Amino acid sequence: MGPIKRLRLLTTPPCSECENCGEIRYGVTPSCYSETYLLHEEHISGIKYERADNTLVRGTRWCRFEHRSDDDA
Repeated sequence: MGPIKRLRLLTTPPCSECENCGEIRYGVTPSCYSETYLLHEEHISGIKYERADNTLVRGTRWCRFEHRSDDDA
């Protein structure tokens, strides 16, 4: 892992606090609904995705962390 991604991972709060994160359940990897990452993947692969694995998004330049509002928690 590169130093920039490692720094982003350390400074970004957990995905469970993000507005773009899907439902978190035990034993299931949560999904990310970040528009910027999904558009990037569509551009690269030519396939339109509705969600992505959080481990692929978190810490990258496409991770757009937004705090959940109190109503969503």
